Amino acid sequence: NVARYNGSSWEKLGSGATFAVVAIAGDRKDIYVAGSFDSAGSKPSPYIAIWHDPTLSVERAESPVHGLLSSGPNPFAESMRIRYSVPRPGPVTIALYDAKGVMVEEIFDGEAERGAATIEWDPPASLPSGVYYCRMTTVDGVVVAKVVRQR
Repeated sequence: NVARYNGSSWEKLGSGATFAVVAIAGDRKDIYVAGSFDSAGSKPSPYIAIWHDPTLSVERAESPVHGLLSSGPNPFAESMRIRYSVPRPGPVTIALYDAKGVMVEEIFDGEAERGAATIEWDPPASLPSGVYYCRMTTVDGVVVAKVVRQR
């Protein structure tokens, strides 16, 4: 779940989230978490929640600002399942980039409905083992997930 380091130990933030937290960002006052949960801090919070310091209360967010992106298995060998969710319908591009930022392959480029979808992707046989970045671009912004190819 979600915790904060107080300088000497980790302390749990509230009652946590009901399922996996896959991304965390923060500043001096707030902690933003995203994942496949539907409740955080005992409040309905589909996909995203904000913990406010010093009270550490959870603010409900109806949907992610840019969307969610995850993949599995990670590391992957022969195929990868890419799961994404967008807050509203519109154009979506999902592409794989190498560690230098060079696009390796465009995986999806089309219209997406609001909500979650899954893409099964088979990488080219020539794709070497290494660290890659799966990048989803929508009209609302960009979301990136780190993936590892291990052959």
